[in-house]
Amino acid sequence: MSVNARKDFPENPPAPRWPIALYGSIALAGLLLAFVGLSASSYWVDELFTLYVVDPQVDVAEMMQRILRDVHPPLYYLVLDGWSAVFGQSEAATRSLSAICGVLAVLVFAWGARHVARPLAIAFACAVATTSVFWFEQAQNARSYAFLMLLTAGLLAAALHLRRRTRESSAFPFAAWLTLTVLGLAASQTHSYLLLGTGVLLLYLIATLPDLRLRLALVASGVVTLGAYVLFLWFQLHATTHDFGASWFRGDFDFIQRHIMRAMRNGMSRQAMLVAGVLLLVLLVRKWRRRGEPAESRADDDANWAAGLGAFVIVGGIAAGIAVTKLFTPSFSFRNVLTFVPFAWLLLARLYDVAGPRARTRAGTAAVVLIAALLGWQQVVLARGRALPRNEPWRESAEYVRELTACAASPLPGLALPEAYGGLSSGGRALVADYYHGHYLPAEVRTQILTPPEIRQRYLSAPAHSGDACPLIAWNVHALGEARALTFAAALADLPAFRGSGVAIQEFAQYSQDDFSWRAKQEGFVFLRADAEVRTLPRADRILVRRIDEAVQQERKTFLIERWRGGERIGEQRMSVPADALGIDPLREWRKIAKKE
Repeated sequence: MSVNARKDFPENPPAPRWPIALYGSIALAGLLLAFVGLSASSYWVDELFTLYVVDPQVDVAEMMQRILRDVHPPLYYLVLDGWSAVFGQSEAATRSLSAICGVLAVLVFAWGARHVARPLAIAFACAVATTSVFWFEQAQNARSYAFLMLLTAGLLAAALHLRRRTRESSAFPFAAWLTLTVLGLAASQTHSYLLLGTGVLLLYLIATLPDLRLRLALVASGVVTLGAYVLFLWFQLHATTHDFGASWFRGDFDFIQRHIMRAMRNGMSRQAMLVAGVLLLVLLVRKWRRRGEPAESRADDDANWAAGLGAFVIVGGIAAGIAVTKLFTPSFSFRNVLTFVPFAWLLLARLYDVAGPRARTRAGTAAVVLIAALLGWQQVVLARGRALPRNEPWRESAEYVRELTACAASPLPGLALPEAYGGLSSGGRALVADYYHGHYLPAEVRTQILTPPEIRQRYLSAPAHSGDACPLIAWNVHALGEARALTFAAALADLPAFRGSGVAIQEFAQYSQDDFSWRAKQEGFVFLRADAEVRTLPRADRILVRRIDEAVQQERKTFLIERWRGGERIGEQRMSVPADALGIDPLREWRKIAKKE
């Protein structure tokens, strides 16, 4: 930590410095682990869309057209396009840009906060940051969020520097103002929520900085930033047929509340939440005990101003996001909220400064060790996840369907839920076929995207299985889930073409953190004819679904579900399904599956 920081926050007696190294080592471990396992997971659907935008086979005009079809402004795509032109488009190459940005975001935050927080508090905030699920995921995600964290940390540092310059000199802080303006412009051209965040930040600066010239300059910064975004939005509305309502976002308050809670869980680990809760309680007790004491020092005044900035941006940004969702179009989500996360790191640093242990006493030493143990525990859990496939299993499932040699002569049928892709126009089907299902397949292998009713219609009057036919019925990776996969398999097994043999579901898992371990969740599904030939190709988990009652007129139909692992049957159960749930579109009413006997 710099000498200036120590002068800003004198301590008497001086606190031991080993807690800084302890928290710092946890943060450093996270920064280093960002570069471990970059290719352990296949791309997921949003990353595949990123590659669709920055496809080296298309020219700049087509790339800009593809950018305009997205909801995000163009800056990240332009940066990644240049990056991938040099380093390629492998998982490790494209994600390494996010890893570098994620690491730099933490370092820029630490540097920017050095005058408003003690080194120990900054080290604590960095440890919390690198043990969060959001930072963990976005540091290895070929999307804009790690880049956004870097820009947001830069905005925070620039705002703090601007205020410091106004306190130190009466001259107009041109360089600091220009830096802030450029960063705000860049942030707003990367994500719409940082347009909101930049606007809220500028409002706070205008309201709290006394220099009239600087206030007018900050108003000009806001006008330029907003104007640039409106220009992009104009092109987006006039150059494409963009439907902003065709997405998974919702505008009801239940959805908004759930995503605020999810933002909290992703922004801090459970251990960090526990620590922050205890520190907040300590702060409240100290405030009550110290009521009536003399005014704070200048260093505390600067730190409180910075904490006010952090709180104002977070609360104001969330409020602005909710307003946009309610007044214009649904856009609120936990990821969008977490574009402001470096400001939350600042609040955590300030909280530790005023309520955290310093290790001057035995109790303080024990508290520091306990906090480090909790955060270090989370870092160990996350480290274990770096080697696991945590994304949608596009690569693993594609490798499997390539092994079905009997299917090589015809297009591979990909199963897509229209609502998962905002509809399936002809262009949407081509995108899903070529850039999603087709990404991990050789160029000569074709895929055909079909909806559940279309696949069911294909087999409605199909003959029974012939020995040399392709066993592949459909292949899905995105937004289906095991419950709906079972529903779809039951709807197929109910058809005459599959009576007797049934339908096999070859499953592929992705891993997600479950408390303090990693849990496999089935997210990739290859539907096959359940015959002896297919049984020779088991991989991990497989489910066989077969109808076992043959009565024509009945209210419910019963199916036998056999679960296999590595070629061995590990259990079975019965599934009772309302007859009207297996109609033309069986997944529309998939929740009608009532019970497994």
